[in-house]
Amino acid sequence: LFYQKRLQEKLSNFEANLSQSTSIKAKEKGLLDENAAKDDAGVEEGRDSYASLNIPQDNFYSITSPDVDIQDSLEFSVDSNIAFDQSMKHHREANENSDDPDISNLAVAKQVYESDEELPLYEAVEYDPSANPPNHCNRKYFCLAVVGLITIGLVVAVSVVFGTKEATPQSELQYGRPTLSPTTSPTSSRALSGVIEDIEANVLRRNATFQNMTADDPRILALEWILYDDERQLDVFDSNLHQRYILALLAFSLDSSAWKRCGGVDELESCTTSLSNEVKTVGYAPWLSEFNECDWYGVTCVVGVVWGLDLANNSVIGEIVPEIVGLRSNLVFLDLSANCLYGTLPPEMGDLSSLELLKLSSNSFSGTFPEDLYKLSKLEQMDLAHQYSNDGNCTRSDGTVVYLMYQKGDTENMLNDGIEGAILDDRIGGLKNLERLILENNYFYGRISSEIGKLKRLVYFNAAVNMLTGSLPDRFTELRNLKELWVEENSLTGEIPIEVGRMESLETFSVWLNPNMTGTIPYSLYNLTKLQNLLLAFNGFSGTLSTNIGNLRRLNRLQLNDNNFSGTVPSELGLCRDLEFIRLEFNEFRGSVPEQVCSLRDVALVSDDPYIEFFNADCLPDSITSLPRLKCDCCYSCCDGTTKQCRIVD
Repeated sequence: LFYQKRLQEKLSNFEANLSQSTSIKAKEKGLLDENAAKDDAGVEEGRDSYASLNIPQDNFYSITSPDVDIQDSLEFSVDSNIAFDQSMKHHREANENSDDPDISNLAVAKQVYESDEELPLYEAVEYDPSANPPNHCNRKYFCLAVVGLITIGLVVAVSVVFGTKEATPQSELQYGRPTLSPTTSPTSSRALSGVIEDIEANVLRRNATFQNMTADDPRILALEWILYDDERQLDVFDSNLHQRYILALLAFSLDSSAWKRCGGVDELESCTTSLSNEVKTVGYAPWLSEFNECDWYGVTCVVGVVWGLDLANNSVIGEIVPEIVGLRSNLVFLDLSANCLYGTLPPEMGDLSSLELLKLSSNSFSGTFPEDLYKLSKLEQMDLAHQYSNDGNCTRSDGTVVYLMYQKGDTENMLNDGIEGAILDDRIGGLKNLERLILENNYFYGRISSEIGKLKRLVYFNAAVNMLTGSLPDRFTELRNLKELWVEENSLTGEIPIEVGRMESLETFSVWLNPNMTGTIPYSLYNLTKLQNLLLAFNGFSGTLSTNIGNLRRLNRLQLNDNNFSGTVPSELGLCRDLEFIRLEFNEFRGSVPEQVCSLRDVALVSDDPYIEFFNADCLPDSITSLPRLKCDCCYSCCDGTTKQCRIVD
């Protein structure tokens, strides 16, 4: 527009100059009075310059004015910078030597005739010696350039659209998700989001990588669910990504589809069973549902972070994965008891540094107790009971049955003996916050370390039905808060600690079926006024019952059978008005059962089940002497101490 405006201005000036002249031809012939020679010389010199430059005819353009009858025109060159600069330099020198203002202000031109071929004119501008020459384009080339640019744009757009479609892998088209096996190119935006790398680096354990896993690996299934099936579509910047993946991994590895409650996404309406365990949980949404994982059944959260997991008695089947340690920062309680879990306990559980309650009882775990679990210094309850001789079973979602009597639930494997190891060695003293330690029905062996005396907060201790050896350490008596001590059915030896009476909170003292335990009942034991259960049967104890037994007013069960006790039955036993179960058979008691004791039958020795032996003694005639060892007019069952046979008294 700028050059067109300048051109119009120059044409106007040119027409004004023409109006002052008689005609263009007169100017060509008459105007050259004193300057004609100079002008002709300049024009001819210009022609020679153009000719010497070999400028093609197509590079000359003519100027004509529609308002003036001009048969001759002005013609100039606008082609290349080289040709233009050289020709302009020559004519500039010619014009600078001219005194005629009209001549000096004219553009570079030459005379043309009517016979010459008319060429198209785009524009003409005044030549400015101090400016760079303008570049002009032929209309034909300009149009071709525009068309070319449009074509290139269309080609790029089509390539992007169809290229994106072609990049979609066949697996995603067929199954709605890409496979996680190595590929030569990216598979999807979710796969490229960094989620895979983040989980692999921060959640997987034992140097595991997704690349080396099979398609049916629970870790792969959980990852695919996070990437493609989970409606929440969490990314690496979401603080809940790790815990949601870990819970999804638990669902896949523990066969959530076979759970009694809330294991499938289609169980929303039926997922309403309230929990009856010691720690209440909130939220009853099905697992692997679109709801926040904190609302899934058995999951407890505090400020959006998993704080507890309670799936007790829910037909949970499989092995605990080591990735559970990813919940270590805040997991306080874990209750997976009464299920169909098997395999070994992952040592990574020792890194659950916040754990206070661990309940894994009534499953089918095997293998050695992991040393790392001694690191759980905050642990208050540890229940590993009943891994041995568990006759339960569960059915997987595919219909196969898991039998807990066998290792890993498979009948082709050996019978499961439970968890093994010297769990009660010196390291047990490090778990100083323990209040409940339950190890019943396993294969724990070794001695009970005196370090157990450091567990000052211990209230409940049960290590029954194991392979423990040695004697009860004297430091047991330092456990002033201990209420229940169960160590029956082991291989313990020695005597009852003489200072047992210092355990002033004791309510149950059960050491029965340790045949190599001997000695007498320490007198201090009769100071345990809170004692309810005194279970000493099937051992080698001897001596007499002290009259101080009357101090045990809360006594409910007295089991002294199959020992070597002697003497008489003290009448003070009748002061124990809460007694419901008395077994005195297969000892060396003599005399008669006092009337005060028989009176208990009308007060407390009552049972709704007639087959419960609640009062037994050696009151049958002895097969050798033909006389009963102990006369009893109120016993429910009388026995022969020699033949070890009993019968119910009519």
